[in-house]
Amino acid sequence: MGKAVKPIKNIDIEINYINHLSYRDERIYCYWLIARSGAFRSTEVLGLTVGDIKRVLKKGYFDFIEQKTGKKRDVPIEPEIEKRLKEVIKDKEDWRVLMPSQKGYNQPLTYRQVQNLIVKYGLECGIRDIGTHTPRKTSAYHLFMETGGDIEEVKKLLGHDNRRDTYRYIDAVDESKRFRMKKTNNPFKKRLLGV
Repeated sequence: MGKAVKPIKNIDIEINYINHLSYRDERIYCYWLIARSGAFRSTEVLGLTVGDIKRVLKKGYFDFIEQKTGKKRDVPIEPEIEKRLKEVIKDKEDWRVLMPSQKGYNQPLTYRQVQNLIVKYGLECGIRDIGTHTPRKTSAYHLFMETGGDIEEVKKLLGHDNRRDTYRYIDAVDESKRFRMKKTNNPFKKRLLGV
């Protein structure tokens, strides 16, 4: 079994990686864009067609039924993601797969192909421990940080059953400890603040 992938915690490193993907491989750029925007699994993203994206854009949200859990998820599309998706599908027929493999006619990339390409481009940017789950983990990690450590919100987004799995999945055990310490009722904080 390979080493577990991790979220990209530094947003500047992720931006550099996304920019690299945008000129290196539109298919992986598109995969990252969608998977990261809603913390989606690869199984929810890889088989999408241009027509699927047009339908999603018309509705204004992604609506996937997770293959792993069977749960329905509705995730609004942010304006910047909408803009970029429109650029990707411009002048393409509805029946075309969004992320085509070079093997076979109109066949989507396989999980293994995406994994290999994400790793390859990650290494080109100096990023290790990256793979198909990285956009999902990265999305969840940044939600955790932006909500001040609200693990329940992240757990719901990911569809996990318990907090422990979520902390480990997003590699936020240390961050969680810091958030808990900030919330601790500490008499020295009050004394220092002049209370």
